[in-house]
Amino acid sequence: MGATSSTQASADYLAAPLTNGFLQGYNNLDALAALAFGITVVTAIKGFKVKEGKETSLALAKTGAIGFAGIAIIYLILVALGAGSLHYFKLSENGGIAFAQIAHHYLGTFGEALLATLATITYMSTAIGLVVAFAQDFHKRFPKISYRTFLTFNCLFSFAIANFGLTTIIAWSTPVLMFLYPLSIALIFCGLISKFFNNDPAVYKFAVYFTIIPALFDGLNAAPSIISNTAFAKAALTFGIAGYLLGLGIHLYKSKASSQAVELAD
Repeated sequence: MGATSSTQASADYLAAPLTNGFLQGYNNLDALAALAFGITVVTAIKGFKVKEGKETSLALAKTGAIGFAGIAIIYLILVALGAGSLHYFKLSENGGIAFAQIAHHYLGTFGEALLATLATITYMSTAIGLVVAFAQDFHKRFPKISYRTFLTFNCLFSFAIANFGLTTIIAWSTPVLMFLYPLSIALIFCGLISKFFNNDPAVYKFAVYFTIIPALFDGLNAAPSIISNTAFAKAALTFGIAGYLLGLGIHLYKSKASSQAVELAD
């Protein structure tokens, strides 16, 4: 459809392409899905009689590397297609519209039908994995409620949300993702280096504690105008950072005082 080098990037990508691309990547739910899928994947690997922790980690690393490489190739192709399509189409409000336009440009009505079929097959596997992981984890945490009940609830709830349309879903899910993703990244980072602190729960707790406050304000700032423009939201965003710094200062002061008290006791 045209050279990608001759298309004009949007303002966000001209000013801060890496940061904006990283934040837009939240919409893919990859990190959140990884936390949820982890239970299902480890269970599947153990089903192949892989019992040792080191062997399980190695199997996860190998399959993860293959998946990572495959997705990276697909994303690069999608970037090229999206950039090239700007020679024919205006910047669409979401990727679903752009996908449909590109498919129709190359293959007409057949392309739209093919895209719908492939999307259904592709996302069906993701949806099944997510609802199963959700039901498994919550049933384990709340055994009084059956696995089937959690599974049914998640399927019906997801079906209801899906009918609001992609643009609306993105608008309302973005603040949630802005809140959850920093916490997920903190947990993943701690998990990767857990052997250096003997998997001490205190490290996980403090990592989450120090992440949750800025994440909360990021989510509030990214919320639709009906929320972000309220007096409460504006006041919270104005004083949020000051409150965080004040709380951090109090924490450091108390820690120092506690250390001095221990030294005096010795």
